[in-house]
Amino acid sequence: MARMIPNYCITTSPGEKQLYKLLRDDPLTKDWVVLHSLHIANHVSKAKGEADFVLLIPKYGIAILEVKSHKTVSVSSGSWYLGSDKTAHESPFVQSERAMFSIRERLHERVSFSKNVTFLNFCWFTEVPFPRESTFEWQGWQVLNSQDLETPIDSILSSFNSGIEHLKNKINSQIGHNPSFNEVQISAVIDCLRPDFEYAMSEKQVRSQRRAELIKFVEDQYQALDLISSIPRVIFKGPAGTGKSLLAIEVARRASLEGKKVMLLCFNTLLAAYLRSQYQNPNLEISTIDSFAYRIASLVNKEPLLKNPIEALKSIDFDSLSVPLESKVDLLVIDEAQDTLNSNYFSLLNSLLDNGLSSGSWIAFGDFDSQQIYNSEDGLKVVMERFGDVPVATLSKNCRNVIQIGHFAEGILSSMPKWNSFLRTSDNPNPRLVTIPPDTDMVPMLDDVISELRSEHFSWDEIIILSPLEIPNPADLFRDSKYSDKFSAIDSKRSGQIGFSTIGRFKGLESSCVIALDLEQLKNWSTKNELLYILFTRATDRLAIMANNEARVMLVKTVGSSG
Repeated sequence: MARMIPNYCITTSPGEKQLYKLLRDDPLTKDWVVLHSLHIANHVSKAKGEADFVLLIPKYGIAILEVKSHKTVSVSSGSWYLGSDKTAHESPFVQSERAMFSIRERLHERVSFSKNVTFLNFCWFTEVPFPRESTFEWQGWQVLNSQDLETPIDSILSSFNSGIEHLKNKINSQIGHNPSFNEVQISAVIDCLRPDFEYAMSEKQVRSQRRAELIKFVEDQYQALDLISSIPRVIFKGPAGTGKSLLAIEVARRASLEGKKVMLLCFNTLLAAYLRSQYQNPNLEISTIDSFAYRIASLVNKEPLLKNPIEALKSIDFDSLSVPLESKVDLLVIDEAQDTLNSNYFSLLNSLLDNGLSSGSWIAFGDFDSQQIYNSEDGLKVVMERFGDVPVATLSKNCRNVIQIGHFAEGILSSMPKWNSFLRTSDNPNPRLVTIPPDTDMVPMLDDVISELRSEHFSWDEIIILSPLEIPNPADLFRDSKYSDKFSAIDSKRSGQIGFSTIGRFKGLESSCVIALDLEQLKNWSTKNELLYILFTRATDRLAIMANNEARVMLVKTVGSSG
């Protein structure tokens, strides 16, 4: 069975769908890697192009496969007519050849050993017995047709062998099989080609050039997406900034596009709203776990619930709450698992899947070491005890914060887990500690910080102000600020405003610029370190801490006590 990249097939072409399944499921392709719908950004003859399939075959080489699944194919005076379409099309052999040259050129530029690898291109006509006759334009061995679907892998290898013999006779007698084209070399080819077509989330996230470097997954996240496809239950753990929420919505998106009924649950209301804004599909529901519990309780309870959801939740018996049949799902995706995957919700979550958490399909993402602020239970341990030995995978690369912010967080909170590496290593200013002298008005100093960020071309929407305290009316509280008309509580924030939020409510989210206030309030909180960690890691590009003497002393003591 081949490793398919991506591990889902979304295409309208029946031939591509059929070949995808055949390549994926055939035992003879055990060591193969198959790239499907490979986007070619630097095509040799067009602004961009696409290869239907790129086959990386150990000991053979690389095959580029163009698929045509039309029920009629005719060629007249060099023009191709496919199906009922009367429009002349480019030759599929020319298409596959140009795709091959583009891919080969890219690999030759970046992977030195690729010059010793054999590249061949083929066309597969899945619906018709297209003749295997050589013409001026193509060789007979480049043709695969409907009859080859009976033994697809044998047909591919036979054609590859014939292609090698052709190249030997016509070009170079040294050309042959590639015994050194093994797993290591194939991995290098994937690393070179793959970034051209696999991206995370939608382009709605990209607000500026600085945001573009956040959009590509790093290797940990690529491996995670591959791992998900073959394991029905898995927990991904990792510190802040390692792409957990990005992975959660991407997994949910893919499954929903495959027609599966999917539920994505998280703890944070703001995070749920953000995830809903990123992707919508009738097969996918995104909710906080408490909102979902309230909805289910409203359906199954004989007596009406209190209208205030917060008060109503206090009266719900979660252990006896069971999801009705029509609300069950095929796949459960859990984000913020450190706050949701615990004994308080196990009964509800268990009933959400037909086969329960022990045998159903579910995937959880969480930071169980650094961001557990609502529940002290060892969720991982309890899951293993109740639902079996669920695999735990670790994400370790920071793809959110610039390295200067990451190192600052690690320095202040040295007891917290560290990242293995950072994706964003460009030159950026260090986090800024703005000292507020005694008996000094903080507001002009806050204005200076905002003005500096604006001078760096950060938009109003890219700035968030976080505090341990709730600031419901920031425009009134900071009425003397020259920017007071731009201040808004996060719940009522409109485009073009600076949002104010508590640190806890902003967990799971991020902002280009974070300004921190009132940190002295944390000095006696039991979750001080966790909240500081959440605060520091919300900022992708700039972090400013407004600190009076009490806050500065608290931060110094934190450094001393975290080692």
